[in-house]
Amino acid sequence: LPFKEPARTKPALAHLEAARQLFELAGDLPGIAATLDDKGRVHLLRGAPEASLESHRAAYQVRDRLGDERGKALTVARMGEVEHEAGDLVAAEGHVRQAIDLRRRLGDRPGMVASLLELGALERDLGRVDRAIAILEEARTLARDSGELLFECSIAVALGDCWLAQERPVEARPHFIE
Repeated sequence: LPFKEPARTKPALAHLEAARQLFELAGDLPGIAATLDDKGRVHLLRGAPEASLESHRAAYQVRDRLGDERGKALTVARMGEVEHEAGDLVAAEGHVRQAIDLRRRLGDRPGMVASLLELGALERDLGRVDRAIAILEEARTLARDSGELLFECSIAVALGDCWLAQERPVEARPHFIE
């Protein structure tokens, strides 16, 4: 990503902070929450996972005050992604599972697919490849039923990676050439 360099993300953080302040002056809580989540994403791109989590936690608090369950699910999922990238797999698993539960209750099928894909990657990274495959198969079924073609492609690659992690290239091959 072009924003991976901290110097290139500094202006983005400044603009997001200015936007957050304007939303605060206007009393626009959804705008504040969205801006805090965006700041969290930029902090992650900067390689600052703690700052990212701090922004996401603040966004979660605002969304909780609003009773915004869909927004809370998104924020919790992002927290799990940050923790996964930072190597805190146990915390990541908790947040990703929380996001799946929220999204399941809301009927947010695309969100569930995204979180199942993340959970599959976590399970693989935790060395629980058989569980990862089962979760990714569930995600693939849900993606197909929902018409989420892009997710299907990502899931196929993740499944192939799982089979490769088990040194089973024959099983991996179809996932890369579907």
